[in-house]
Amino acid sequence: MAIEWVVLNIGAITRNKFWGESDDSAYRQCILCTSTLIMTGDDVILVDPSVTGEQMNAMLDARRGIKPDDVTKVFMTHTHGDHLVGAEHFKNAELYMPEIELKAFIQSGFPLAKKIKPAEGELSAGVSVISMPGHTKGLGGLLFEAAEGMVAVTGDGVMTKDFFKFRAGYYNSLDFDEASRSIEKLAKTADIVVPGHDNYFIVSAV
Repeated sequence: MAIEWVVLNIGAITRNKFWGESDDSAYRQCILCTSTLIMTGDDVILVDPSVTGEQMNAMLDARRGIKPDDVTKVFMTHTHGDHLVGAEHFKNAELYMPEIELKAFIQSGFPLAKKIKPAEGELSAGVSVISMPGHTKGLGGLLFEAAEGMVAVTGDGVMTKDFFKFRAGYYNSLDFDEASRSIEKLAKTADIVVPGHDNYFIVSAV
């Protein structure tokens, strides 16, 4: 079975310097991140659950006709709160986070961290964890081959298409040079990118 995927919701950002907005001010209060569903045949993987409860139920049903109990794995790209919101809603799912990022999360003492497993190598058959440091120290995305080509679900390793185009980190990135290097490396690998706060885009068209 070919790997299938669907964007559940499209995130947004509070400020975008490529629209002439200052990094020092929030122009909007939309901090929702993009959530993506990946179906391998063996697993139903939810990446970055951005809403909780009935909202998540409705989103899964509207975009794919599935229930929360059908989700087998939840992958969180990094520790920022908007990417963790609905993690505990999926009672049948194992929770994962990139190993380096998870170590920092455990040290923070946040109770959710104890329920998460480290993700490295393959998260599921054909779905690989890729390192994309810069926004945070251990941020990681998922890379897989689908009918459309190589798809990368990046979380905030890529904020939006604008940030990919200019190889730029977001205003709250930990290391801007590293963020730029992560995007440059990704540009040589992926055909399609699902960013952390935007709709997916085709790399060759950017």
